[in-house]
Amino acid sequence: MQFMKPLLVIGLAFGLNLLSFAQNAKNITITPEHPVQGENIQINYRPANGIGPDEQVKAVIYQFCSYQWTADDLQLKQENGNWTSTYKLPEDCGLFALKFIGDSISDTDKSGYGYVWFVLDANGQNAKGAYAGWGLMRTPNSGCIIPDYFDLSKSAISDTATYYWINQEITFHNKEAATAFAYEYCRSLKKSGMLDAGTKITRCLNYLQTNPTEKNLLSAEAIYRSLLENNEKADSIRQINMAKNPSGSLNRLTAYRKAILERDMDIRNNLLKKFLSDFPEKPEDNAFNSENVISYDNIYLSLLIPEIFKKNYNALYEYLPKFSLGGLINVYYKIIDIPHSRKDLSDDFLYPYAKSLVDQILKEKNDKPDQYQFLSPNEWDLEFDRMVSRNVLISYVSLLRNSGHPDEALQFAMHTEKILNYTVADLNDDVCHLLLEAGKQEELHEVLLKSMYNNQVSPSMIELLKQAYIGKNGSETGFTAYMESLKKPELQNKASERILKDKREGKMPEWEMTDATGKKISSKDLLGKNYVLDFWASWCVPCKASFPGMKLAVERYQNDPDVAFFFVDTEEQSDKYKEMAIQYIAGNNFPFHILFDNKAEGGKVNDEVFSRICKAFTISGIPQKIFVDKNGNVRFISVGYKGSPSELSDDISIMVEETKKAGK
Repeated sequence: MQFMKPLLVIGLAFGLNLLSFAQNAKNITITPEHPVQGENIQINYRPANGIGPDEQVKAVIYQFCSYQWTADDLQLKQENGNWTSTYKLPEDCGLFALKFIGDSISDTDKSGYGYVWFVLDANGQNAKGAYAGWGLMRTPNSGCIIPDYFDLSKSAISDTATYYWINQEITFHNKEAATAFAYEYCRSLKKSGMLDAGTKITRCLNYLQTNPTEKNLLSAEAIYRSLLENNEKADSIRQINMAKNPSGSLNRLTAYRKAILERDMDIRNNLLKKFLSDFPEKPEDNAFNSENVISYDNIYLSLLIPEIFKKNYNALYEYLPKFSLGGLINVYYKIIDIPHSRKDLSDDFLYPYAKSLVDQILKEKNDKPDQYQFLSPNEWDLEFDRMVSRNVLISYVSLLRNSGHPDEALQFAMHTEKILNYTVADLNDDVCHLLLEAGKQEELHEVLLKSMYNNQVSPSMIELLKQAYIGKNGSETGFTAYMESLKKPELQNKASERILKDKREGKMPEWEMTDATGKKISSKDLLGKNYVLDFWASWCVPCKASFPGMKLAVERYQNDPDVAFFFVDTEEQSDKYKEMAIQYIAGNNFPFHILFDNKAEGGKVNDEVFSRICKAFTISGIPQKIFVDKNGNVRFISVGYKGSPSELSDDISIMVEETKKAGK
């Protein structure tokens, strides 16, 4: 079934040889000139477009197969300044595109044509997918673009051109193409403004409704609803589709929404269990589920979390193999990372469940999720390692170390360091102490130097570095300068860029609070002194995580009479928050002067001062550090914690010095 005959006039107007248009690029050749499905091609590439002749080059081949993009790595070898490869095209490949990757830049010849080739079938005709792939990969929001392959702000094609290429595909590949591209066909027609667009859209809708597969009816409904704004007809088709396909996508969506929106938890959980029974998860449903925000991971998590609240962690094993990679990482965060960070549960208790989760997560590397279809195997391996290292393995190393599994912890730690390249202070700290305990002094010193280079070190790591320095030099004289010399030179510029974003201007609202001894301290008392208010709370994990860095900053200014630091405990709900705060600060040997925020009349939490400051400067959230000069003017407001004690200490120092200058 075709919607109309080929548009030969439009085709001639495009002025393209459909078999060889990609060969306008003079730095690449493909042999044979007209590639054929299932046969080998020879690729010869001379570096260009920013990739230098001496760079190590990698390459990815994107293939439009059965109307889906896939990505694969090319095995390149260098010959006489060129890079060559032999690659066998899949039997169902209709179009392929090449990307070459240098040391710091990718080359896809973004001129508008790219390194793209049509593929022939066994009959010498353009293969299935050639026309549609070429048109849609240059059509924004088509769902068929290769991310960042073309600069679509310059090379996007018109709606008329999109219609032409889809129409060519439908003309030559009939029913399958008509089903796959019906919506985009009608959308491009309508947007093109062609005089007979309405007639062609009607013809398309007639085809979809006289061939009422579930997918065709979904397309027809979308065309009526979104393009023609005919909700009555769209609703009618939806009812037909739901009646015709009781186990289909629309009934699945209806049942899911009913369950998710139910407020009674018992009824909700029963509906979710029934949903899983009536609509078991199937890979072929992934696209519809993603487009309509149907998340099986959310269902499994909704059923698991009540059990976790009851400390029934064994319930995890029922759902463990059902979660996707993203779901597993989310579960790890909620039931392992949070209680580990907050110390709500012992790491000894968490260990077997964390191990089971990590083992399952690592298995998922062999099953690339649909949303990563444009990553080649090598790119996916790197993306997976980065994702899992940052979101899971950093805390897992800490948990392993604390629960008495040092060998396993060190193995994961060194793997994670290779991925993250010593850019996470918490991980660096764990690695150093694991190496110290294992007696591996050379490896320890190397990690200290690499961590210091990235300014990602903890106070205890600085102490280890100092001990090594004293051992070599006989005293600590010159240690501070030595430590500064180890840092990456450009870090200072990056710090300045961060700090500029924190600059503020305005008068500090007047305040008076009480410290841990019962003494009242006010903003009026501090006129003539530069001071920092660090707002925190006992329940705030990032607040407490930042304290080692704040300790470094406080100790740096302990002999400066013009600078004071106050750590304001705010937004607390416990009746014993003062005792808890004093005990926590003293128990961790933090040299902090604590203040307690006031509780406003009728307020539930002690946030009176913090609320007024938030309102005055349109800010929110803790940890929050306010820098005030001698004249009572706010100069900087820094929110959050980035994870490095040494980096935080340096940032605080820069802001303090700038505050001192501004107040003169």
